[in-house]
Amino acid sequence: MIAEYRRQLAATLAWCEPRFDPARAADSLRSPELGPRRNIVHGGSHVDVIAAEVADVLARRQELLGCRPAPAAALPPGDRILAFLPRRSLSHGSSPPECDGFIDVDEIPPWGTWIVWAGEMLLSWVPASMVGGVDSAIRCNPEESIRWASEQPEPLIQALRRLAVLR
Repeated sequence: MIAEYRRQLAATLAWCEPRFDPARAADSLRSPELGPRRNIVHGGSHVDVIAAEVADVLARRQELLGCRPAPAAALPPGDRILAFLPRRSLSHGSSPPECDGFIDVDEIPPWGTWIVWAGEMLLSWVPASMVGGVDSAIRCNPEESIRWASEQPEPLIQALRRLAVLR
């Protein structure tokens, strides 16, 4: 799983870095050609359905990139990894105003930022310029469906922290 995380983190960075526009945080990383076929909060709450949607987005991104970037050795300075638990989302819409829409009304991070599905959580990349806004969104998220991955107790998360590919 760690090798897959590094490979997908590299693909995420290769996809997002040239496309991300902080002035268009709500949509610059939600390109239609990459988007999931159904909403991972409302389109089916079974873990297998969500995992399949995430896998489909990651495969489509790899196809659109047309190459395999070298596995990421580390997370760029200031960037963070978000953990999204879609089955907990109440879709209350308090997050978008806090982070200029980077996190949407269902608490879903932009699909261009998705890295890997791990158990019941989607890990996604947050660029340094969005960390403050996403942190505010996390604080006003009562159901805790979004949180910093580095603060999760799962063994995979702790292993990724030790390797410096998560903060």
